[in-house]
Amino acid sequence: MAISSPDLDQALELVADLEEFVHELFSKASDEELLDGEDLVERAARLGVSVPSSLAGEEIRYTPREPGITREAGGRSLVLVRPGRPDMLDVRIGCITIRGHRVCLECGWIWCRIVIYL
Repeated sequence: MAISSPDLDQALELVADLEEFVHELFSKASDEELLDGEDLVERAARLGVSVPSSLAGEEIRYTPREPGITREAGGRSLVLVRPGRPDMLDVRIGCITIRGHRVCLECGWIWCRIVIYL
Protein backbone atom coordinates (compact mmCIF):
# COMPACT_ATOMS: atom_id res chain seq x y z
CA MET A 1 0.00 0.00 0.00
CA ALA A 2 1.50 3.30 -1.09
CA ILE A 3 1.39 6.21 1.34
CA SER A 4 0.21 9.45 -0.18
CA SER A 5 1.95 12.68 0.73
CA PRO A 6 -0.90 13.90 2.97
CA ASP A 7 -0.85 10.55 4.83
CA LEU A 8 2.89 10.79 5.42
CA ASP A 9 2.62 14.42 6.51
CA GLN A 10 -0.16 13.53 8.96
CA ALA A 11 1.73 10.51 10.33
CA LEU A 12 4.84 12.60 10.98
CA GLU A 13 2.76 15.34 12.62
CA LEU A 14 1.09 12.79 14.92
CA VAL A 15 4.46 11.31 15.95
CA ALA A 16 5.84 14.81 16.61
CA ASP A 17 2.78 15.60 18.79
CA LEU A 18 3.28 12.36 20.73
CA GLU A 19 6.98 13.16 21.27
CA GLU A 20 6.20 16.66 22.58
CA PHE A 21 3.52 15.29 24.91
CA VAL A 22 5.81 12.63 26.41
CA HIS A 23 8.67 15.11 26.93
CA GLU A 24 6.45 17.72 28.55
CA LEU A 25 4.62 15.20 30.74
CA PHE A 26 7.77 13.59 32.12
CA SER A 27 9.48 16.96 32.62
CA LYS A 28 6.62 18.00 34.92
CA ALA A 29 5.93 14.69 36.71
CA SER A 30 8.57 12.89 38.73
CA ASP A 31 8.82 9.11 38.72
CA GLU A 32 8.33 9.08 42.48
CA GLU A 33 4.87 10.58 42.09
CA LEU A 34 3.63 8.24 39.38
CA LEU A 35 1.89 4.97 40.21
CA ASP A 36 1.91 1.80 38.09
CA GLY A 37 -1.20 1.93 35.90
CA GLU A 38 -2.03 5.54 36.78
CA ASP A 39 -4.28 7.39 34.35
CA LEU A 40 -1.96 9.99 32.83
CA VAL A 41 -4.75 11.91 31.12
CA GLU A 42 -5.88 13.10 34.55
CA ARG A 43 -2.28 13.74 35.66
CA ALA A 44 -1.58 15.74 32.48
CA ALA A 45 -4.63 17.93 33.10
CA ARG A 46 -3.49 18.65 36.68
CA LEU A 47 0.01 19.54 35.43
CA GLY A 48 -1.28 21.77 32.61
CA VAL A 49 0.03 19.44 29.88
CA SER A 50 -2.15 19.27 26.77
CA VAL A 51 -2.95 15.81 25.45
CA PRO A 52 -2.67 15.86 21.63
CA SER A 53 -6.03 15.82 19.88
CA SER A 54 -4.98 12.59 18.15
CA LEU A 55 -4.98 10.91 21.58
CA ALA A 56 -8.30 12.38 22.75
CA GLY A 57 -10.38 9.66 24.36
CA GLU A 58 -7.47 7.22 24.53
CA GLU A 59 -6.47 5.55 27.77
CA ILE A 60 -2.89 6.58 28.61
CA ARG A 61 -1.36 4.75 31.56
CA TYR A 62 1.96 5.03 33.37
CA THR A 63 4.03 1.87 33.02
CA PRO A 64 7.18 1.59 35.12
CA ARG A 65 10.24 0.80 33.05
CA GLU A 66 11.45 -2.74 33.48
CA PRO A 67 15.24 -3.13 33.31
CA GLY A 68 16.28 -4.81 30.08
CA ILE A 69 12.83 -4.65 28.51
CA THR A 70 12.85 -5.98 24.99
CA ARG A 71 10.24 -7.05 22.53
CA GLU A 72 10.12 -10.47 21.00
CA ALA A 73 12.34 -11.08 17.98
CA GLY A 74 10.92 -9.46 14.90
CA GLY A 75 9.15 -6.75 16.90
CA ARG A 76 9.14 -3.26 15.44
CA SER A 77 10.03 0.00 17.11
CA LEU A 78 10.65 3.63 16.30
CA VAL A 79 13.36 5.65 18.02
CA LEU A 80 13.18 9.45 18.24
CA VAL A 81 16.28 11.28 19.46
CA ARG A 82 16.83 14.94 20.31
CA PRO A 83 19.54 16.87 22.15
CA GLY A 84 19.38 16.54 25.93
CA ARG A 85 18.52 19.16 28.50
CA PRO A 86 21.08 20.90 30.75
CA ASP A 87 18.67 20.61 33.71
CA MET A 88 18.59 16.80 33.40
CA LEU A 89 21.79 15.82 35.21
CA ASP A 90 20.49 12.33 35.92
CA VAL A 91 18.92 10.19 33.22
CA ARG A 92 15.13 10.37 33.47
CA ILE A 93 13.27 7.28 32.38
CA GLY A 94 9.53 6.85 32.04
CA CYS A 95 7.10 4.80 29.99
CA ILE A 96 3.47 5.09 29.05
CA THR A 97 1.13 2.62 27.39
CA ILE A 98 -1.40 3.63 24.75
CA ARG A 99 -3.59 0.96 23.11
CA GLY A 100 -1.01 -1.71 23.94
CA HIS A 101 1.91 0.29 22.50
CA ARG A 102 4.68 1.09 24.95
CA VAL A 103 6.32 4.52 24.62
CA CYS A 104 9.48 4.97 26.72
CA LEU A 105 11.48 8.15 27.31
CA GLU A 106 15.12 8.13 28.38
CA CYS A 107 16.39 11.65 28.84
CA GLY A 108 19.61 13.11 30.19
CA TRP A 109 21.78 16.14 29.68
CA ILE A 110 23.48 14.78 26.54
CA TRP A 111 20.53 13.25 24.69
CA CYS A 112 16.88 12.30 25.02
CA ARG A 113 15.34 9.42 23.16
CA ILE A 114 11.87 8.00 22.91
CA VAL A 115 11.40 4.38 21.89
CA ILE A 116 7.95 3.48 20.57
CA TYR A 117 7.32 -0.26 20.58
CA LEU A 118 4.79 -1.16 17.86
